[in-house]
Amino acid sequence: MYYLKRISKRGDLYHLVERKEWGSLIEQLSSKHGKKVVSSDQYVKDDFLLKVCQYQPPTSALSMIVALHRKCLHQIDSDGRTALHVAVENMSSVDAINFLVGQFPEAAALKDRFGRTPLTLVCEIFNKIESRHFQNLSNNIYISRVCEILCNAAPQCVIEEDEHGMNPIEIAIINEVDFSIVRKLQRCAMKERRRIAKKNERYWEENQHKIGFCPAA
Repeated sequence: MYYLKRISKRGDLYHLVERKEWGSLIEQLSSKHGKKVVSSDQYVKDDFLLKVCQYQPPTSALSMIVALHRKCLHQIDSDGRTALHVAVENMSSVDAINFLVGQFPEAAALKDRFGRTPLTLVCEIFNKIESRHFQNLSNNIYISRVCEILCNAAPQCVIEEDEHGMNPIEIAIINEVDFSIVRKLQRCAMKERRRIAKKNERYWEENQHKIGFCPAA
């Protein structure tokens, strides 16, 4: 858990985040002072969005922060995680995750220092949310929708392996994710592998003359 400073004017913003006082935070960010802090304070610019994403923020707060400092979407923490990684790991709402992916879709394909993409993290957290509900969604519907968002943004991640050589499908099975979700991931993986095979086939056809390939008589 990040340490949220409570001193100085920047600390006031962090305090609101920690207490999930989103209305007050948005009000502060809308003020002249709040805009100045987020857009000019290097400490805030570097990790404010990462901190906010730990606390299941509403899309309105995320939108305000990104509007003030868009480059914050590209910041990573000491573990190599983007704001999307942090939001997924801390079980942010489907709307919040969809917003982050829409603003920076490339983040869905990025790996942290443990080789985990956001899709990997979704499959890892299943057991943590088994008895919880999100915006009146059951855990299975929540996981299914987040997986769909991430797979649409970066379908190649469904076959990407982490540092232990595990892909999201294998992790989902180990964590006893609902079979319907596992099947969706498997279908996505099959589609992605076919895409890669066709791409390799086209490359071979276009470049075989360059490597001296002679078809059999």
